[in-house]
Amino acid sequence: MQKVNFLVFDNFETLDLFGVVEIFGRLKETYELTFVSLKGGVVTSSQQTPIVTEPISTLDPSGILVVPGGLGTRKLVLDTQ
Repeated sequence: MQKVNFLVFDNFETLDLFGVVEIFGRLKETYELTFVSLKGGVVTSSQQTPIVTEPISTLDPSGILVVPGGLGTRKLVLDTQ
């Protein structure tokens, strides 16, 4: 089973995330889906959809990494963490 890590952040675009989740989610026997953010906890999309995440420190580096788009990316471009 391959892990798919979705890195989300405040103000991500709901469609950019859940469109991809829909595809990987249909292949439950092949992929395990995990949602991560910098600190973990609840992250909210630009459409006000909350999603519970794990801290990025739990990310499996051997898995696939998916990063959705959205206005929240503008703030993260300058993040040096």
